[in-house]
Amino acid sequence: MSKQPLWTRNFILICFSNFFQFMTFYVILSTMPAFVLGNLGYTEWEAGLAVSAFMASALLVRPLSGKWVDEYDRKKTLLLSLGSYFLVTLLFLGTNSLIPVIAVRFLQGLAFGVANTVTATLAAELVPESRRGEGIGYFATCMSLAVALGPFLGLSIIARTNFTVLFTATAILAFLAVVAGGAISLSPHKKENSHRKAAGDWRQYLEPRAALGGLPCLFIAFSFSGVVTFVALYAKLLGIGEWARYFYVFYACMVVLSRPFAGRLLDKYGPPIVVYPSVVLFALSLLLLSQANSAVVLLIVGAAVGLSFGALFSSLQAIAVGVVPEDRKGVATATFFFLGDFGMGLGPSVLGIIVAWTSFSSMYIVSSLIAVSTVLVYYGLDRRHGKTANNSVSLQ
Repeated sequence: MSKQPLWTRNFILICFSNFFQFMTFYVILSTMPAFVLGNLGYTEWEAGLAVSAFMASALLVRPLSGKWVDEYDRKKTLLLSLGSYFLVTLLFLGTNSLIPVIAVRFLQGLAFGVANTVTATLAAELVPESRRGEGIGYFATCMSLAVALGPFLGLSIIARTNFTVLFTATAILAFLAVVAGGAISLSPHKKENSHRKAAGDWRQYLEPRAALGGLPCLFIAFSFSGVVTFVALYAKLLGIGEWARYFYVFYACMVVLSRPFAGRLLDKYGPPIVVYPSVVLFALSLLLLSQANSAVVLLIVGAAVGLSFGALFSSLQAIAVGVVPEDRKGVATATFFFLGDFGMGLGPSVLGIIVAWTSFSSMYIVSSLIAVSTVLVYYGLDRRHGKTANNSVSLQ
């Protein structure tokens, strides 16, 4: 029996839209500390606050966005959110103090939270059930390419030009996300009533079954936020600042290699074969980063983080959406990203305080310990969930 097609026109377009959304996100994320510290003259904690404002608003809108995705026209929701994301990104060109930066970051997070939920839900629906792990792996690879290319582009721009050029570039990237999203052809969304929740029921907005992938993602995202937010500053402190952009290149190369392979393993053997080794490798990577003293070690860590986090994130996403019926996939996707955003939003502020009180090295040791605790979190949830989660994530 031949495999069902994966690379349809709509799936390719949704991947491109996802890529440009995250390019915008990571160009700004990787350069925001330098903008707040260097250009505006604030502290590391205030830089972390500017980063966290985006995550906080994305976190707030996630539960609502999942409900909207399941109940309203997805094409209109996608275009409205992507258009808002583009317009808010333009506002960075007029910011010159901390409060406006935080306000723009907050508004940008609201738009991103909805747009990203729609695109991730559509991606999960556009891939064949039998290839869900593989398909979501490719979809998430677009995000991971942005994790590498975004910081590389952002750090290169501010090294050679200025932040006006940087914010213009991010606006162009956000506009390209709108273009790709607008080209997607979707049939009218059929609303199902079989799982309709009563008014006031919190399950309208969050899907408890998605916690199987979402809660481990929270811990991993918390630790990962310390890498994305502070690795450039850490490298500069070590005297190898010029190598920070290549950290992301090594990261991206390993993500591209790991995600499709991890997705096929997930589809064939189930989550544990991917989750446990990836968590251990990720924790060890952070521990090695805490002791980095050369560009070689920095690049090795970049590759190891790419291999482990790359496999983990897409696998946990596939787990979260694979244990719910079709009419709950929007809410399940929102729940997964809600928990991931909580970790990414909380991380920069908490880890920034640790850096201010101790050192970057100590912060990465703490991040490693938090990452390794994910083993216990996933094990407990997996045991509670039972055979359904163990045997396959492509159940519904």
